[in-house]
Amino acid sequence: MVNAIAQYEAELHRLRNQPRPYLPPWFQPELTRIGGIDSLSGQPLRKIVWGQSVEAMKMALKDKHVNDLIVDLDNQKEGLFAFKQAPVEIEWRPKYPGYLAEQTFRVTDDELLIEQVVHRAEMIPRDRYYIEKFIPVSKIPRDVWEIEWRFYVDPETGIKEDVMGPFPIDGQYVEWMCLENPQTKEMWEPNRLVLEEVARKLDWEHRFDSMSPRQLLKLKHSIEKSQQEQRDLRCIERLSRIMKEHHRRRTTTTVNVLTDRCASSIVTL
Repeated sequence: MVNAIAQYEAELHRLRNQPRPYLPPWFQPELTRIGGIDSLSGQPLRKIVWGQSVEAMKMALKDKHVNDLIVDLDNQKEGLFAFKQAPVEIEWRPKYPGYLAEQTFRVTDDELLIEQVVHRAEMIPRDRYYIEKFIPVSKIPRDVWEIEWRFYVDPETGIKEDVMGPFPIDGQYVEWMCLENPQTKEMWEPNRLVLEEVARKLDWEHRFDSMSPRQLLKLKHSIEKSQQEQRDLRCIERLSRIMKEHHRRRTTTTVNVLTDRCASSIVTL
């Protein structure tokens, strides 16, 4: 059974450390040039991270007696300070979870001769590149963070859990774009085509940011109208195909009937 657990641990290690596609050294500088830099902190407004790297993990400070405290790497100093002040256990949680790997083992204690059921479960981070967006502290409402975002209350047990951690005084990075095909889920490698897609997405964001509420509403109606026209066009095309098929079948049936009648007439004559 020890071998089974060891094999499971080895498989988890393999899943957590998938081969990372090559990241060209020019990609991040180009991304920074396109995305810009925050004027106050000097942080790039867009940065790329590998979903299974240390940068894409959260440090969880698990108190033995209190609720879990999640602290991002951006707030690592505060997390270490909390670790020194209270008896806690450190664990790492993926910022971009992929799926839950779990398995159950039956383990026998050699001394007590008692068989125990051991259930192991771990969230495997996604093996994808992510482009993150920097949110400056000026755009993070402190009161909303503390009241609405920071804590999660389990509806069944009523236990209050700190899932966001302390207010990010230096700003924070959040997910902005996953480098994968949205239809096929195929991984995208960081290249010039990705940078072009980033530039297009940023262009749309800048357009939206510069629009007034009336312009946004007008654009919304225009998009809805265009989508409705496309749906109507697809419906018309479908009806056209149905009518052509119906006409073809009707013509074929008519020809067959006429052929049968002619054959009957010839036999009668």
